Amino acid sequence: MKKELLIIILIIILAVFLIKTLSNEDDWICVDDDWVKHGVPNAPKPTTLCGTIDSFEECIAAGNPAMESFPRQCIANGQTFTEILDLQEQCEINYGTWREEFQECENIQEDLCDFLGGEFDGCAYACRHEPEVEVCITVCVLVCSF
Repeated sequence: MKKELLIIILIIILAVFLIKTLSNEDDWICVDDDWVKHGVPNAPKPTTLCGTIDSFEECIAAGNPAMESFPRQCIANGQTFTEILDLQEQCEINYGTWREEFQECENIQEDLCDFLGGEFDGCAYACRHEPEVEVCITVCVLVCSF
């Protein structure tokens, strides 16, 4: 009888210990897009984003990695978010030269120009924006105009 009582007490103590250890009673929980203490957490307040992720930037801020693709992508909660770059960033990240005053990217390939929604010229005149020049080198310049 004493042995059975001792076993029951040990089982109860073990059950209480497991419930306390495995539950998230002492943890940080996400409430209304903010981290809130629940009990006495052992860990410091998380630095990652809490709540709904609606953009590439929020996905990265939540600690998810960016995929090495173009454009970069980030996956969170089964959703894929794509980085949105402006035309200058798209041009320069692909080793082109952005010419703001003419809204063109020089020296990028035709397939990328098409992807960006530009108009490709595979043999643009090097001095096309300098009509007063009397002598100009005769070289084709790859140009994507927007």
